[in-house]
Amino acid sequence: METPPKQPEAPEQTPKQTPEQTSDLSPDQGPETVSDADTGIVSDKLSGKLSGNLSGASTQNERKITLSDMGSLLAVILSIVATYVSVIEVSTARDVAKVEAWPYIAVKQRYNANGFSYFVENKGIGPALIEMGVLTYQGQKVTDLDQLILDILGPEDAFSYERYLASNIDETVISPDEEITLFSVDWDAASRRLVDTLSGKVDIKVCYCSVYGDCWQTSLLGSKPVEVDMCLAEQ
Repeated sequence: METPPKQPEAPEQTPKQTPEQTSDLSPDQGPETVSDADTGIVSDKLSGKLSGNLSGASTQNERKITLSDMGSLLAVILSIVATYVSVIEVSTARDVAKVEAWPYIAVKQRYNANGFSYFVENKGIGPALIEMGVLTYQGQKVTDLDQLILDILGPEDAFSYERYLASNIDETVISPDEEITLFSVDWDAASRRLVDTLSGKVDIKVCYCSVYGDCWQTSLLGSKPVEVDMCLAEQ
């Protein structure tokens, strides 16, 4: 039998020599490695320290800002209080001054042995500026006193200004305790009939103001003066 031919043997491969690696580590030490856990611990420590420092600085700044704000707020409050007190003092002083300059006008009529009169007097403690005085008869404004007397007494008994005294008080200043006669007449038969006819039918309206611009209206048939915003024509 034929023997099969022998397969040629593969040549022996010698391992490649690699250059020796040198290390400073001793034979017993391997290369030092840092684990993820160690890295996390260090990072946490650094982060905590940095956060603490920032937090401390922020707290100090907040304290400084708070104290500064409190000082500013206190200054504003004190300024407001001082302004309020000043306003109150000025207002109080003005109110006192108004009271000390308060006028009080009264419209009256007087009967005596000599005759009859209508008059106004200032019973207040301050001057009164008479802005307007209006005479009405049965609700109608009287512009001509002679004509009114003529209408009441007739041509035979009527008399004119030579027998009576009349005054216009518009824009007149009346001092405290001062009195001004509006109309007066001596007694006789005609004047008595005139006064009897006028009684209860004549009204005299007066509007006046103080030196501070406060105004009141009063009248013969009315009661005490009533405060108004201003004196208007034919009020």
